[in-house]
Amino acid sequence: MESALTWQWVLVLGSSIALFFLAPWSRKVSDFFKATSETVKAPNTFLLTSSLVISWIFAKSITNAANLGYSYGMVGGVAYAGYYLSFVVAGIVLYQLRVKGGFTSIHHFLGDRYGKGAIAIFSLLIAFRLFNEVWSNTMVIGSYFGEPGSQPYYLSILVFTALTLAYVLKGGLRSSLLTDLIQMVVFGLLLVVILGWLLPRTPGGLATYTASGQWSMSGGIALLWVALPQSLSYPFHDPVMTDRAFITDP
Repeated sequence: MESALTWQWVLVLGSSIALFFLAPWSRKVSDFFKATSETVKAPNTFLLTSSLVISWIFAKSITNAANLGYSYGMVGGVAYAGYYLSFVVAGIVLYQLRVKGGFTSIHHFLGDRYGKGAIAIFSLLIAFRLFNEVWSNTMVIGSYFGEPGSQPYYLSILVFTALTLAYVLKGGLRSSLLTDLIQMVVFGLLLVVILGWLLPRTPGGLATYTASGQWSMSGGIALLWVALPQSLSYPFHDPVMTDRAFITDP
Protein backbone atom coordinates (compact mmCIF):
# COMPACT_ATOMS: atom_id res chain seq x y z
CA MET A 1 0.00 0.00 0.00
CA GLU A 2 2.79 2.40 0.92
CA SER A 3 4.62 1.70 -2.34
CA ALA A 4 1.43 2.38 -4.32
CA LEU A 5 0.96 5.74 -2.58
CA THR A 6 4.58 6.60 -3.26
CA TRP A 7 4.13 5.93 -6.96
CA GLN A 8 0.94 8.00 -6.96
CA TRP A 9 2.86 10.94 -5.52
CA VAL A 10 5.62 10.46 -8.08
CA LEU A 11 3.04 10.40 -10.87
CA VAL A 12 1.17 13.51 -9.69
CA LEU A 13 4.28 15.57 -8.97
CA GLY A 14 6.20 14.39 -12.02
CA SER A 15 3.36 14.87 -14.51
CA SER A 16 2.30 18.24 -13.09
CA ILE A 17 5.83 19.65 -13.08
CA ALA A 18 6.40 18.35 -16.61
CA LEU A 19 3.15 19.94 -17.80
CA PHE A 20 4.17 23.24 -16.24
CA PHE A 21 7.40 23.36 -18.24
CA LEU A 22 5.66 22.19 -21.41
CA ALA A 23 2.90 24.79 -21.11
CA PRO A 24 3.55 27.84 -23.32
CA TRP A 25 3.63 31.36 -21.92
CA SER A 26 0.67 33.54 -22.85
CA ARG A 27 1.89 37.10 -23.25
CA LYS A 28 -1.31 38.62 -24.63
CA VAL A 29 -4.92 38.63 -23.49
CA SER A 30 -5.97 36.84 -26.68
CA ASP A 31 -3.32 34.17 -26.06
CA PHE A 32 -4.59 33.60 -22.53
CA PHE A 33 -8.33 33.51 -23.26
CA LYS A 34 -8.50 32.49 -26.93
CA ALA A 35 -5.44 30.21 -27.17
CA THR A 36 -4.01 32.21 -30.06
CA SER A 37 -0.36 32.93 -30.80
CA GLU A 38 1.79 34.72 -33.35
CA THR A 39 1.63 31.68 -35.63
CA VAL A 40 -1.80 30.27 -34.74
CA LYS A 41 -4.91 32.40 -35.17
CA ALA A 42 -7.18 29.83 -33.53
CA PRO A 43 -6.85 26.24 -32.25
CA ASN A 44 -8.12 23.53 -34.58
CA THR A 45 -11.21 21.40 -34.05
CA PHE A 46 -9.29 18.29 -32.99
CA LEU A 47 -7.44 20.19 -30.27
CA LEU A 48 -10.64 21.75 -28.92
CA THR A 49 -12.51 18.44 -29.02
CA SER A 50 -9.72 16.62 -27.21
CA SER A 51 -9.66 19.31 -24.55
CA LEU A 52 -13.42 19.21 -24.10
CA VAL A 53 -13.60 15.43 -23.82
CA ILE A 54 -10.69 15.05 -21.41
CA SER A 55 -11.93 17.94 -19.25
CA TRP A 56 -15.27 16.20 -18.87
CA ILE A 57 -14.19 12.64 -18.24
CA PHE A 58 -11.20 13.03 -15.92
CA ALA A 59 -11.33 12.89 -12.12
CA LYS A 60 -14.95 13.12 -10.96
CA SER A 61 -16.61 11.70 -14.09
CA ILE A 62 -14.33 8.67 -14.26
CA THR A 63 -14.90 7.99 -10.57
CA ASN A 64 -18.67 8.37 -10.88
CA ALA A 65 -18.82 6.10 -13.92
CA ALA A 66 -16.61 3.50 -12.22
CA ASN A 67 -18.70 3.53 -9.04
CA LEU A 68 -21.97 3.24 -10.95
CA GLY A 69 -20.57 0.49 -13.15
CA TYR A 70 -19.40 -1.39 -10.07
CA SER A 71 -22.78 -1.04 -8.36
CA TYR A 72 -25.15 -1.44 -11.33
CA GLY A 73 -23.07 -2.98 -14.10
CA MET A 74 -23.55 -1.91 -17.70
CA VAL A 75 -26.81 -0.20 -16.77
CA GLY A 76 -25.02 2.17 -14.40
CA GLY A 77 -22.48 3.09 -17.06
CA VAL A 78 -25.16 3.75 -19.67
CA ALA A 79 -27.18 5.80 -17.19
CA TYR A 80 -24.24 8.05 -16.42
CA ALA A 81 -23.44 8.32 -20.12
CA GLY A 82 -26.84 9.99 -20.51
CA TYR A 83 -25.22 13.20 -19.31
CA TYR A 84 -23.10 13.20 -22.46
CA LEU A 85 -26.18 14.14 -24.42
CA SER A 86 -25.06 17.58 -23.23
CA PHE A 87 -22.49 17.60 -26.04
CA VAL A 88 -25.21 17.29 -28.67
CA VAL A 89 -27.55 19.81 -27.04
CA ALA A 90 -24.83 22.41 -26.53
CA GLY A 91 -23.46 21.87 -30.03
CA ILE A 92 -26.82 22.49 -31.71
CA VAL A 93 -27.83 25.49 -29.59
CA LEU A 94 -24.47 27.26 -29.58
CA TYR A 95 -24.05 26.72 -33.31
CA GLN A 96 -27.37 28.46 -33.86
CA LEU A 97 -26.36 31.30 -31.54
CA ARG A 98 -23.18 31.88 -33.50
CA VAL A 99 -24.43 31.37 -37.06
CA LYS A 100 -27.94 32.81 -36.91
CA GLY A 101 -27.58 35.20 -33.99
CA GLY A 102 -24.02 36.37 -34.54
CA PHE A 103 -23.29 36.19 -30.81
CA THR A 104 -19.73 35.83 -29.52
CA SER A 105 -20.61 34.33 -26.12
CA ILE A 106 -23.55 33.33 -23.96
CA HIS A 107 -23.05 36.56 -22.01
CA HIS A 108 -23.33 38.48 -25.28
CA PHE A 109 -26.63 36.74 -26.01
CA LEU A 110 -28.04 37.34 -22.52
CA GLY A 111 -27.01 40.99 -22.50
CA ASP A 112 -28.54 41.60 -25.91
CA ARG A 113 -31.84 39.90 -25.10
CA TYR A 114 -32.31 40.42 -21.36
CA GLY A 115 -29.93 43.15 -20.21
CA LYS A 116 -27.10 43.47 -17.70
CA GLY A 117 -29.12 41.95 -14.88
CA ALA A 118 -29.27 38.64 -16.71
CA ILE A 119 -25.51 38.73 -17.22
CA ALA A 120 -24.94 39.32 -13.50
CA ILE A 121 -27.25 36.49 -12.42
CA PHE A 122 -25.80 34.08 -14.97
CA SER A 123 -22.25 34.96 -13.90
CA LEU A 124 -23.12 34.22 -10.27
CA LEU A 125 -24.53 30.85 -11.29
CA ILE A 126 -21.37 30.08 -13.25
CA ALA A 127 -19.19 31.08 -10.29
CA PHE A 128 -21.15 28.72 -8.03
CA ARG A 129 -20.95 25.98 -10.64
CA LEU A 130 -17.17 26.35 -11.00
CA PHE A 131 -16.66 26.41 -7.23
CA ASN A 132 -18.61 23.16 -6.98
CA GLU A 133 -16.61 21.67 -9.85
CA VAL A 134 -13.26 22.56 -8.30
CA TRP A 135 -13.91 21.22 -4.81
CA SER A 136 -15.66 18.06 -6.02
CA ASN A 137 -12.77 17.17 -8.33
CA THR A 138 -10.13 17.91 -5.72
CA MET A 139 -12.03 15.71 -3.27
CA VAL A 140 -11.71 12.86 -5.77
CA ILE A 141 -7.95 13.44 -5.97
CA GLY A 142 -7.68 13.54 -2.19
CA SER A 143 -9.57 10.25 -1.84
CA TYR A 144 -6.79 8.48 -3.77
CA PHE A 145 -4.20 9.52 -1.17
CA GLY A 146 -5.95 9.15 2.16
CA GLU A 147 -9.16 9.00 4.13
CA PRO A 148 -11.30 12.16 4.09
CA GLY A 149 -10.06 14.51 6.79
CA SER A 150 -6.61 12.93 7.04
CA GLN A 151 -3.35 14.81 6.51
CA PRO A 152 -2.45 13.01 3.23
CA TYR A 153 -5.96 13.77 1.95
CA TYR A 154 -5.65 17.53 2.43
CA LEU A 155 -1.98 17.62 1.44
CA SER A 156 -2.66 15.97 -1.91
CA ILE A 157 -5.53 18.39 -2.57
CA LEU A 158 -3.34 21.42 -1.85
CA VAL A 159 -0.41 20.15 -3.91
CA PHE A 160 -2.56 19.12 -6.88
CA THR A 161 -4.47 22.42 -6.85
CA ALA A 162 -1.29 24.52 -6.61
CA LEU A 163 0.46 22.69 -9.46
CA THR A 164 -2.60 22.86 -11.71
CA LEU A 165 -3.10 26.54 -10.94
CA ALA A 166 0.56 27.23 -11.75
CA TYR A 167 0.49 25.97 -15.33
CA VAL A 168 -2.94 27.49 -15.98
CA LEU A 169 -1.76 30.93 -14.82
CA LYS A 170 1.32 30.51 -16.99
CA GLY A 171 -0.52 30.03 -20.24
CA GLY A 172 -4.28 30.28 -19.72
CA LEU A 173 -6.33 28.43 -22.31
CA ARG A 174 -3.20 27.77 -24.39
CA SER A 175 -1.77 25.74 -21.51
CA SER A 176 -5.05 23.94 -20.93
CA LEU A 177 -5.46 22.91 -24.56
CA LEU A 178 -1.90 21.60 -24.83
CA THR A 179 -1.94 19.68 -21.56
CA ASP A 180 -5.43 18.34 -22.30
CA LEU A 181 -4.17 17.01 -25.63
CA ILE A 182 -1.27 15.27 -23.90
CA GLN A 183 -3.63 13.76 -21.35
CA MET A 184 -5.99 12.65 -24.12
CA VAL A 185 -3.19 10.78 -25.89
CA VAL A 186 -2.06 9.14 -22.63
CA PHE A 187 -5.66 8.26 -21.78
CA GLY A 188 -6.20 6.64 -25.18
CA LEU A 189 -3.03 4.58 -24.92
CA LEU A 190 -3.77 3.42 -21.38
CA LEU A 191 -7.35 2.54 -22.32
CA VAL A 192 -6.14 0.31 -25.14
CA VAL A 193 -3.52 -1.33 -22.91
CA ILE A 194 -5.94 -1.94 -20.02
CA LEU A 195 -8.73 -3.32 -22.20
CA GLY A 196 -6.23 -5.41 -24.14
CA TRP A 197 -5.04 -6.96 -20.89
CA LEU A 198 -8.41 -7.22 -19.14
CA LEU A 199 -10.82 -8.54 -21.79
CA PRO A 200 -8.88 -11.70 -22.74
CA ARG A 201 -8.65 -12.62 -19.04
CA THR A 202 -12.38 -12.15 -18.39
CA PRO A 203 -14.55 -15.27 -18.73
CA GLY A 204 -17.03 -14.54 -21.50
CA GLY A 205 -15.06 -11.53 -22.70
CA LEU A 206 -16.85 -8.29 -23.51
CA ALA A 207 -20.28 -9.95 -23.27
CA THR A 208 -19.76 -10.40 -19.53
CA TYR A 209 -19.69 -6.64 -19.06
CA THR A 210 -22.44 -5.72 -21.52
CA ALA A 211 -24.80 -8.25 -19.91
CA SER A 212 -24.14 -7.09 -16.34
CA GLY A 213 -26.79 -5.28 -14.32
CA GLN A 214 -30.57 -5.22 -14.51
CA TRP A 215 -32.51 -2.91 -16.78
CA SER A 216 -34.95 -1.73 -14.13
CA MET A 217 -35.70 1.52 -12.32
CA SER A 218 -33.91 0.32 -9.20
CA GLY A 219 -31.08 -1.10 -11.30
CA GLY A 220 -30.01 2.24 -12.76
CA ILE A 221 -32.71 3.30 -15.21
CA ALA A 222 -33.91 5.91 -12.71
CA LEU A 223 -30.58 7.73 -13.05
CA LEU A 224 -30.89 7.66 -16.84
CA TRP A 225 -34.28 9.38 -16.61
CA VAL A 226 -32.67 11.99 -14.37
CA ALA A 227 -29.66 12.52 -16.65
CA LEU A 228 -31.54 12.97 -19.92
CA PRO A 229 -33.67 16.02 -18.96
CA GLN A 230 -30.74 17.56 -17.06
CA SER A 231 -28.71 17.42 -20.26
CA LEU A 232 -31.03 20.03 -21.76
CA SER A 233 -29.74 22.72 -19.37
CA TYR A 234 -26.60 21.30 -17.73
CA PRO A 235 -24.12 22.16 -20.53
CA PHE A 236 -24.94 25.88 -20.47
CA HIS A 237 -23.76 26.13 -16.87
CA ASP A 238 -20.40 24.63 -17.83
CA PRO A 239 -17.98 27.23 -19.24
CA VAL A 240 -15.48 24.47 -20.00
CA MET A 241 -17.88 23.39 -22.73
CA THR A 242 -19.48 26.65 -23.81
CA ASP A 243 -16.36 28.83 -23.97
CA ARG A 244 -14.67 26.47 -26.41
CA ALA A 245 -17.66 26.74 -28.75
CA PHE A 246 -16.92 30.41 -29.44
CA ILE A 247 -13.18 30.19 -30.16
CA THR A 248 -13.00 28.99 -33.76
CA ASP A 249 -15.16 29.68 -36.79
CA PRO A 250 -18.39 27.62 -36.77
